Amino acid sequence: MLKEESRTPWGKFVRAILILLGLILIYIFKGGSSDSKSIIGVECGSVAYWLILCASIPYLGSFTYFYAMYLIKGERRKMKRTFLTRA
Repeated sequence: MLKEESRTPWGKFVRAILILLGLILIYIFKGGSSDSKSIIGVECGSVAYWLILCASIPYLGSFTYFYAMYLIKGERRKMKRTFLTRA
C-alpha cells in the first residue's frame, strides 16, 4: 500500500485532464460573443446555445459522482488492508 501511494497517481491526473478537456469542448461548441464564434454554428442566446451550456452541469455532476465513488472505494480498500494488518 505504501509503495502504491508513493508513485505519481497518473490515473487521477488523466481523469482530471479528461474532465477539463470535455468542458473546453462544450464551451468551444457553445461559442459566445462575436469574438468566440461556435465551431458548429450555434448562435449566442439560441435554444441550442442554452442546451449546450446546460449540458456542462450533468457532465460535471456525473464525473463528480463517479470520481467520488472511485475515491471512496479506494479509501475503504485502504482501511480494510490497514484493519487486516493490525488484527
